[in-house]
Amino acid sequence: MEQGLRIDNSELLVDVLKPEYLNEILEIEQASFPVPWTRGMFRREMHIPFSHFYVLKEKVSGLVVAYGGFWLVRDEMHVTNLAVQQSWRHRGIGSRFLHMLLKEGRCQGAKEAILEVRPSNKPAEKLYKKLGFHQVGVRKFYYSDGEHALLMHRKLDREQKDVI
Repeated sequence: MEQGLRIDNSELLVDVLKPEYLNEILEIEQASFPVPWTRGMFRREMHIPFSHFYVLKEKVSGLVVAYGGFWLVRDEMHVTNLAVQQSWRHRGIGSRFLHMLLKEGRCQGAKEAILEVRPSNKPAEKLYKKLGFHQVGVRKFYYSDGEHALLMHRKLDREQKDVI
């Protein structure tokens, strides 16, 4: 998938996850999460047949500003990771990028999407609710540091208008 997104007068492009993006992704990951994914975890995503992982980068500089991905198993899309570089936050990039991921999942046959989010990550929870997710459960001690996860769900109806 290659798409151009115009956000804040900057031309941003979507590309699939590639090894050359890993250093930038790891910097964003470590700044974004208390228990970040490792290089090996991202490398595995590139080889899992049902994984769909993308980066959002500046067209001119090639700088990675966001990344995210999902697993597509049958007709269920499981959003596995999403982060925006700190200096690019609060510009609507996260919601537009997630909206694009949801649209991509829907185009590939997903009828519903699920994800987990830390209860302590209020900005992410707010973003997910804005895009139509609602809490359907709690996964106890889900994260390796012992924090629970809120399980969130959303139907991916082809006629549904997404709010951005």
